[in-house]
Amino acid sequence: IGKEHVGLKAVTEILQDIQYKGKSKTIPCFNPNTLLPDPLLRDYWVYEGSLTILPCSEGVTWILFRYPLTISQLQIEEFRRLRTHVKGAELVEGCDGILGDNFRPTQPLSDRVIRAAFQ
Repeated sequence: IGKEHVGLKAVTEILQDIQYKGKSKTIPCFNPNTLLPDPLLRDYWVYEGSLTILPCSEGVTWILFRYPLTISQLQIEEFRRLRTHVKGAELVEGCDGILGDNFRPTQPLSDRVIRAAFQ
């Protein structure tokens, strides 16, 4: 959490329209390159891992930027309003339907290789 991410603004501004699962919205003239850091700050590490939520399936390629990106508190709040279910659907017991805190503790490295895209 830090300063507003200007490139992400086009996304956060439409999240209220797609709050529930199954909704979609087109963002006209959106350039995903605006989500990346300045070209001079694009050093990163990459490694094979797994999903952070059940079923924690393997086969995910994680990319970790050397220089963290920030988003504002208001932007993170827009993402926290997202739901994992269709509007009006009955929720599974023990699930509040809120999309958030989708992380798990650091896992052992095992045989995974971490590669750097910089020297």
